[in-house]
Amino acid sequence: MELVLKLSGHQHHQLEGTHCRTNLFLDFSTLLPATLYLFVLHFSMLHRRLYSVTKFLLATHCVRQ
Repeated sequence: MELVLKLSGHQHHQLEGTHCRTNLFLDFSTLLPATLYLFVLHFSMLHRRLYSVTKFLLATHCVRQ
């Protein structure tokens, strides 16, 4: 009986460890897309700003000629 309790306790500990790792993995897998999304959003906004500035410069340059 004691052996069974020790064994089940050991298995429970292993399960807890796996559960912890799963939680960390879930946190990481939810954080990664969010970070990538913000990164892409930031660069698309930057790109849009650069595009509008370039368009403006090209327009004024063409008007001068």
